[in-house]
Amino acid sequence: MKYTRVFAVIVAIVLLASPRTVLAVSQQPAPLTSSQIEHIRNNCGDTQTAISSVSATDAVAFVNIIQQLDPLSNRLMAPMNSRVALNKLDSVALTKTTVDFNAEATKFQSLYRDYVKSVNATTVMGCYNQPVEFYDNLTLLLQKRALVRASYERLMSLMAQYRSQVQVVEKNALSGAQ
Repeated sequence: MKYTRVFAVIVAIVLLASPRTVLAVSQQPAPLTSSQIEHIRNNCGDTQTAISSVSATDAVAFVNIIQQLDPLSNRLMAPMNSRVALNKLDSVALTKTTVDFNAEATKFQSLYRDYVKSVNATTVMGCYNQPVEFYDNLTLLLQKRALVRASYERLMSLMAQYRSQVQVVEKNALSGAQ
């Protein structure tokens, strides 16, 4: 019995830690069997603890990410775009990437807030008395976490894109100065 609980906690942590697995979840899941429902009831406390633990780790990561996003946009991208424009260099690509980055940063924050609401709803839910609803909430929670992850990856992609665009502007500025 102890190994079953340990296994359930490990499965919950793995599912929460790797949001790519959510993509395999179908839109119309098969109904839970009575043994699955009983398994959820028996392990709901451990699962809720695992969810809270992963959520706490996510919160720290979120704060760190947000603390880096604003300076990137306000202290790096905006001044760089201004300098490029003042020097009469082509800044259209940089400006577009900056706009996309700011929009994605806003989306990331919104998706994260939605994810936190789902975490809170799932952890306070009476999973012993409502195992099917708990499972549905957990599935939804994993989907929301996957959306947060996808938004984060989009932000990282936009930062890399901006960097390469700055390098192109730099190259063009140096070749034009000669």
